[in-house]
Amino acid sequence: GHGLAIHMPFDNFLRVVSSETDRHGERKYLGIEDNKGTFFYIRYAGLTTGRKLRRGEKLGSCDERLLTAPMRLVFVHQCSDPQILLIAVKKALYSTPLKRRSWEYGQKNVELFDKSFSFIPWDIFSQETLKPKTEFKASHLQVVAIDFEIQAQTNYNTCAELKLC
Repeated sequence: GHGLAIHMPFDNFLRVVSSETDRHGERKYLGIEDNKGTFFYIRYAGLTTGRKLRRGEKLGSCDERLLTAPMRLVFVHQCSDPQILLIAVKKALYSTPLKRRSWEYGQKNVELFDKSFSFIPWDIFSQETLKPKTEFKASHLQVVAIDFEIQAQTNYNTCAELKLC
C-alpha cells in the first residue's frame, strides 16, 4: 500500500502526498483534485497522546496506558447528495472490524471513536489545502470529512529492561 505524508512546500499550503518518492525525489500529490473520480485518504490530524490507565480501567495488573491518535478521513465522490455520501462513508468506517490483537509492546483493544464530521466541500477543501474557499471550483464534487480517534491500550511488559549505567 501507499503511505501518506503531510508536506508543507515553500508556497506555504498543506499537501497530502505519498510517502514514497519517484526517481527525482518528488512525491505524488494525493489530496483533493477534480480529475480523480472517487477516492479517499486517511491522515494523521495531530499528535498521538498517551495517558496512564487507573485501576478500574485496566485489563490486568500491568502498567497500562491508553494511546490516542487523532485521524481524518477525506472522501471525494461525484454525486448529488452529500449527506447520503457522509452516512455511507461513516457506516463503512465505523463498521470496520478491528480484531483484538497483541503486538510488540502489548497493544490490544483497538477502537475508533467519533469526533466530528463535515460535508461542506469548500470548507473541507480550505482546511485540507489551506487555500481560500473561493478556489474550490468543482461544483460537481462532494467532499466529506470525518474526524475520529484511534485508541489502543498498551502495556510495556514485553520491553527489555534498559541498563543505563
